[in-house]
Amino acid sequence: MKRLLVCSVLVLSSISPSSAGAQTAPQMQAQADVDTVSVGDVVHLELTAQSADGMPTDPQPGATPGFAVSAPRTSPSQTHISVNGNRIDRFGLTVDWSLHAQRVGVFSVGPPSVIVGGTRYASRPVTIHVVPAGQVPQRSTQQAPQSQQSPFGFSPFDPWRGLFPGTNPGGEERAVTTDPKFALDAPRGAFYFLHATVDNTSVAVGQQVTFSV
Repeated sequence: MKRLLVCSVLVLSSISPSSAGAQTAPQMQAQADVDTVSVGDVVHLELTAQSADGMPTDPQPGATPGFAVSAPRTSPSQTHISVNGNRIDRFGLTVDWSLHAQRVGVFSVGPPSVIVGGTRYASRPVTIHVVPAGQVPQRSTQQAPQSQQSPFGFSPFDPWRGLFPGTNPGGEERAVTTDPKFALDAPRGAFYFLHATVDNTSVAVGQQVTFSV
């Protein structure tokens, strides 16, 4: 009995550390706003990272030959959803670096990376062409602008879409009844915002006011 008990303890101790440290790699995407610039121009390198294990931190652009790099702008986000007792967490980070082209050439920039749970993860490098000043090809104005999508893989105004397959068969849009008092002429932010109203702005002492967000 003593020998069997010791064996059981050894097996458990060997399994616990590996399962406790398990985590999945974050979803990452890197892109530049243009692929060809002239010397002296600025190109924006954007990295989006989304993880279920924790907030991505310490973003680094990677190698930036031929460019001078400005301090990054970062936009973190969090989404927490609970469905039937199951919790879904999403931690997102968008990073924008301004790269000032210094010389002519074809450069592989990156790969940009972040840290999640103590491990650094890298996206793919981005190729940027730098030509002499004034020689950037003219871009076509006939192309219709593409609709901007959230870098976190879901609509910022409908974060539930895509999480529950089959809730919208056929891909048809369903009519949604909304309270007119929450109507907005435009979104207050690019990816998320709060909008608050009160049902009465002039009340007496003791009278109830409903504050809605």
